[in-house]
Amino acid sequence: GDLIATADNIGRICIRRFPVIHDNHFFSVFRGHSAVIANVKFSCDDMWLFSTGAEDSCLFQWRHVIDIVEGGIPSDATEK
Repeated sequence: GDLIATADNIGRICIRRFPVIHDNHFFSVFRGHSAVIANVKFSCDDMWLFSTGAEDSCLFQWRHVIDIVEGGIPSDATEK
C-alpha cells in the first residue's frame, strides 16, 4: 500500500502516506493501548492494521477505510 504505520511508547499509532515528500505532511493519530506498543503490521490486503501492546498484552485489529472527501480525493480513515 501507500501508507506506513508507526507506534510509540505512550500508546499512539500514527498513519502517514508513504513516501513522505513534504515537510508539512498530514498524518492521523489513533489511541487504544494503555502504554508501549510492541508491533504494528498491515494485513496482506491492507484492509486491517494489527497492533500489539507490550505492557497491556492486547491485540488490536483496526479496520482501514478509504473515505472520499470534497473534490473526489481519497482520504484515508481508520477506525477501531
